Amino acid sequence: MANESIPHHRKNGVYYTPSLLARILAEPLITDSNLSIFDPAYGNGALLLSAEQVLKEKHRSRKRSNLFGCDLSPLTDKTKHLPEANLIERDFFDYEMARKYDIVLMNPPYVRHHYLEREKIDHYQRVVKTIFPLKRTADLWSYFIVKATAHLKANGSIGAILPWSFLHADYSTDLRKWLSDRFQEIKVLVLGSGLFDDAEERIILAWLRGYGDANKKLSIGIANNPNDIVNYHSISKEYFSRNRVNIAFSNDAAEIIQIYKTIYRFQNLGDYADILIGVVTGANDFFVKNENDFGLSCFKRMTPIFTSSDQLKGFSINGNMPHSRLILITKSNEKSLADYIKYGESKQYHLRAHSLLRKPWYQVKVGRVPDAFFPYRVSLLPYLVLNNKKIQCTNSIHRLYFKNITPTEKKWIQISMLSIPGQLSLEANARVYGSGVLKVEPNSLKKSICYLSKDKSIACVYNQASKLLQINKRREAMDIATKFIEKSLGINRQLSIQAEAVYNELLTNRKKK
Repeated sequence: MANESIPHHRKNGVYYTPSLLARILAEPLITDSNLSIFDPAYGNGALLLSAEQVLKEKHRSRKRSNLFGCDLSPLTDKTKHLPEANLIERDFFDYEMARKYDIVLMNPPYVRHHYLEREKIDHYQRVVKTIFPLKRTADLWSYFIVKATAHLKANGSIGAILPWSFLHADYSTDLRKWLSDRFQEIKVLVLGSGLFDDAEERIILAWLRGYGDANKKLSIGIANNPNDIVNYHSISKEYFSRNRVNIAFSNDAAEIIQIYKTIYRFQNLGDYADILIGVVTGANDFFVKNENDFGLSCFKRMTPIFTSSDQLKGFSINGNMPHSRLILITKSNEKSLADYIKYGESKQYHLRAHSLLRKPWYQVKVGRVPDAFFPYRVSLLPYLVLNNKKIQCTNSIHRLYFKNITPTEKKWIQISMLSIPGQLSLEANARVYGSGVLKVEPNSLKKSICYLSKDKSIACVYNQASKLLQINKRREAMDIATKFIEKSLGINRQLSIQAEAVYNELLTNRKKK
């Protein structure tokens, strides 16, 4: 017996089709007014009514005799004007196989297999076993798809609204392969969630054309809602038949990143470098001075320091010394700077939060010179800059200390982090901070992904990207870095398309904030 505590929608899989989806599904398949159209679970009639509307508007036909439907418990209020003999109140799995149609439009029930009664599964298995034997773990929608093919005329088409499980469920792998062997063209559109009330899965629109012919075209697209402009991308039959067809929205970035790590051996940056915040003074206007400031020569101990990531251009410092100097007050020079220390206390710098943590307050903890820098806050395309001089940075920039990494390996890290996979991982892990600025905390930076290699072929693209970064052409630098990484590692084209789409979506959403 079915569990009576299960919500009605989940038990029966009934999600009535929104009119917009119905129209989008039906219109591409109805190419003339003489095609017979069948809905095996017509419910409230949305798909048949959309087909009727398409016939009227696109083909100037008011013919209704070619519209057919079947449903165990239909809602007939909106379909009373359709031919009564064409609408049969019956379980689709008891519907005569001999009935054939040019088009099947369907929004089958989304009932999970463990909510189906054993007797029902037995019945469905008997019906489809001579068409395509599904696993007993298959959900109800898949039985509808298989039986629908038996009702197609030669060269017929199916338009179906399906759950996300069509692309990732174990039992659907063989089904997708079977379908790709029997339809000339298959086109899939993955849509965002929330299109059906109470539905837990994302929705997929699938168009299967040319039943009985060898497959010539497979394509897939992604959109947050049906009104979006969609770019469809061709995929191979092998890709379509894999265990999971990886199509992702922004909240699937983690899955894409994991693929780069699992298949292409990307690693977290934290595996190759320790990451610390820059020097915290708590009072930059006291401790940091411009080298051209009058009287700066009285400070005997100073170190060059970057105070903003805007000062970093290219993959390395390239001899560009910062104009700012960090004043170092130590036991050896505090007496000579007594007046300056008193001046700071008169401004109450010694009462600031970070000053109170130090004893004495004016002795700033500097630490080791970093191997590289990375911005803390950035608007567009953050990248790693090597420190080839003894320069420090304030806490507006992170400090990196590499773990036995060769110069060539550092270049691979920089290029891979600039490429789409690296940028995607930064966008996915970091936070958005006011006005669309990306706030990259040390832990977020550790989770960003990069690729390590000793292959010296990196040199050419490294120099090209660095020159572009020096003139602030970041997007162009990212493009050549991405192409190099894709080609060098043989990254699957569909994965690259997904990663770029998700990256652009995250970037767009961030800039809207």
